Amino acid sequence: MKKARLFLFVILVFVGIITYSMTAVCQESDFHLGIQSYLSSEYETAINYFDQEIDSNDLFVYDAYFYRTVSYASLYNLLETKNSLKAMINAGYDVGYLHWRVGQLYLNKDSQFDSALWSEALEEFNKAYDMGIRTAEFHLDMAAAYQGNGQYDKAITEYKLALMQEPRNVNGYVSLSIAYKELGKYNEAVKALETALENDAENLSIYQGLADLKFAIGDYAEAAEYYKKTLEMIPNRVSSLLKLSMAYYHMEQYELAKDQFLKTIEENPYLYQTYYYLGKIAEIDENYTEAIKYYELAIEYNSQYVEALISLGDIYLTQNNQYRAKSLYNLALEKNPNYPKAHLHLAKAFIMLNQKESAIYELRETLHLDSDNEEAKQLLEELLKDPN
Repeated sequence: MKKARLFLFVILVFVGIITYSMTAVCQESDFHLGIQSYLSSEYETAINYFDQEIDSNDLFVYDAYFYRTVSYASLYNLLETKNSLKAMINAGYDVGYLHWRVGQLYLNKDSQFDSALWSEALEEFNKAYDMGIRTAEFHLDMAAAYQGNGQYDKAITEYKLALMQEPRNVNGYVSLSIAYKELGKYNEAVKALETALENDAENLSIYQGLADLKFAIGDYAEAAEYYKKTLEMIPNRVSSLLKLSMAYYHMEQYELAKDQFLKTIEENPYLYQTYYYLGKIAEIDENYTEAIKYYELAIEYNSQYVEALISLGDIYLTQNNQYRAKSLYNLALEKNPNYPKAHLHLAKAFIMLNQKESAIYELRETLHLDSDNEEAKQLLEELLKDPN
């Protein structure tokens, strides 16, 4: 019995010595020094240790390749990250996670480069996918790459795969709604944001997104409610003030719209759209002097604003000041020669001036740019029938 105990004691001492020796070696190895530096975010120092481990072709060479590549990625050094991964593959090692990291650099997630390289990101993500990467975050990255590449259907599929794993991911639903919007699928986009709202009822961007979608599909009443919600969060948010004003205008609640436009001007007096719509409201109230003032302000703050030039010309046309109107329509066409509305209204000025040939020319230009314009068709037909 004593011999057995002595033998067991010797074995335990021997194992202890071996374990201590291995621990000491590991603590001093290049790889473990590299890991310590890596965990301290000292990536350049870590890379030097990993390089030494790779050169020695020691026990941890595979791990050294892996962490060297990740270290370069953490430094946003795309070229060296690719070179490190290539060297790793040439040495007989490959891993999908590293292709994902390279793809993330191409995706420019942290805005380290001038712009994203969508196709290159997709190429790396597809390699990672083929090697078994399937996490929710990966699917979100893949979706972003598809979306950036204009492949919205594929992006939607990837967002859905991500949300199956993380059904409470608010940013995923927001991004999904944007992809739907790009395809003109506004109802699906609204549903995605409504789901996001269920998970985050205080997210300003969700309310803004829902408001913009409702505005785009012509549901101005609901859009107004969402814009008001954003203004509860940030009372002087100019974009919401302007859009709420426009929602009221399209709802034909002109007094509310006017008050809201004036509040918008208080926050930002340089928004030319506010003056344009105030001009429209003044026209509705038959206050043409005020309408002219607002249109001129809109043009002052944006000389390229064709709609304001045409609207101002229309007032002068109704006041039988055809030459003033004509000059404004011509100015609008200088700004945008391919705008059919400007050609049409210039034609009307020529008709009032009894300049038939010029009117016919402008009406034909209108129809060349907008073949479905019924008003232009009717006016042209009447002029062509008129023997004089």
